Amino acid sequence: MNKQETRIKEIIKTVKEQRRVSINYLAEKFNVSVMTIRRDIGKIDNSEIDYYHGILLYLPPVFSNQQDDSPYSIITALTKKKEEKQRIARKALSLIKPNESILLSSGSTTEYLAKIIPSEWKMEIICSSLNNVNILLNNPNCRLTIPGGEFHASSMVFQSAEGLEMLKKMRVKTTFISAYGVDINLGATCSASFERDLRQTEIQIAETRVLLADSSKFGRIDHIHFAEITDFDIIITDTALPAETADKIRDLGLTLYTV
Repeated sequence: MNKQETRIKEIIKTVKEQRRVSINYLAEKFNVSVMTIRRDIGKIDNSEIDYYHGILLYLPPVFSNQQDDSPYSIITALTKKKEEKQRIARKALSLIKPNESILLSSGSTTEYLAKIIPSEWKMEIICSSLNNVNILLNNPNCRLTIPGGEFHASSMVFQSAEGLEMLKKMRVKTTFISAYGVDINLGATCSASFERDLRQTEIQIAETRVLLADSSKFGRIDHIHFAEITDFDIIITDTALPAETADKIRDLGLTLYTV
C-alpha cells in the first residue's frame, strides 16, 4: 500500500468518526496540501461518503436515498430534476428585489436560488441549512442570519429550540419553502420530524409565502405534515405538473407559476 492509499484509508476512517470534516482540516492533519487532499478525495470509492463545498460528509445507510421510498438526502436530491429546479429558482428570483429580507428553507431547490442571488444586491437573508450558508457566505452584500442548533446531515439543517425561538421573533418580506411531498388535500410534508416546527415558523414569519417544488413532488406524501396548500400564497413548479392539479391549485386562490 503506497502513501496515497494509506492516507485515503485514514481519511475515510476520520470522516466516519467525525461525520463531517473540511478539506483544510484533513490537509493539516496529514501535513499535505489542500490540492493533495482533493486528489485523494477523487479516488475515494465509498457510497457513504460525499464531498460537498469543501466538506466531506459521512452519510451512513440511514441517510441513503438510492430508492424513492428511502430517507431523504439533500446531496442526492441536488442531482434530481436539476434543470427544472434551476428554472424554478430563476422564477423565484424574479419575486425578489434588492434590499428586501427573505428566508430560504432547507432543500435542494432553495440552494439553486441561493446561487443566483446577485452579489451586488444588498439583502437580509435567514437560513438554517449548511448548503445555503456556504453559498451565501461568499455574497459580500448579504447580511446573513443563522438561527443555529444541532446539525442534521440528511438535510444539512441546523435546528434547536433556542434557534426556533430566535426565528419566531424575526420577520421577512418573503419566505421560500421546499417540501418533500405536496398533496392538494393532505398538504406539504417533509421527511424528518425535527423539520416540522422549523418550517412552520419559517412560514409564519413571512409576509409572502412561496412554495418551491418540482412537479415530481406533487402527489407524493411523507409522514410529517407541516403546512396546508392554502398556507402558501404562491407555488412555483415546472411545466410537467398535470393540468388537473394546476386547476385545483388555482381554484384555491393561489398564484401558480409553471416554468
